[in-house]
Amino acid sequence: MEKIISIIFHPSISTFLGFLIIFLARCRNLLDFVDIIFFFSILPFLITLVMWKLGKISDLFISRREERGRVIIIVLLGYLLGSLVLYYFNFSPIFFYLSIAYIVNTILILSISLKYKISIHVATITAISTALIMILGIKFIFFYLFSIIVGIARVKIKAHTIDQVLSAFIISIIVTFIQLKIYLGE
Repeated sequence: MEKIISIIFHPSISTFLGFLIIFLARCRNLLDFVDIIFFFSILPFLITLVMWKLGKISDLFISRREERGRVIIIVLLGYLLGSLVLYYFNFSPIFFYLSIAYIVNTILILSISLKYKISIHVATITAISTALIMILGIKFIFFYLFSIIVGIARVKIKAHTIDQVLSAFIISIIVTFIQLKIYLGE
């Protein structure tokens, strides 16, 4: 069951679901959604898949900390391109702010991952949960339950330790909250 939870809440899927909810609730420009989903969900998964098929990483979860850097840097380039498209075409400010938050969070995760194996699964679902709460309201607080479920699953399958999961949870809440508070001007 824990492996299924890890697959269902793969960072690319969590990102897709979170952005879909925000799109349906607050945005109506389909190009916003296409940009954010392609550059922040589909492309990162494709990059990971290609690198796995080429033997550059051992699995789709990038389980080995030392394999994460190269993947994250390539994914960051995609995030930057997606953000530039959002900015250039003056798309939804919400998605632009989220794209910048994703870049900052990813740079932070990359820096941490150089020395310490933080849970990207938990960091992603927690950042998405925080964004949903800040953009759509406290009614989305239950999404933090998904962070807890994913964290427990990642520990049970021995992909992470409790401190790796807790640090991802705490850092993602704090960093995402501060950024969106600044960006949204609330």
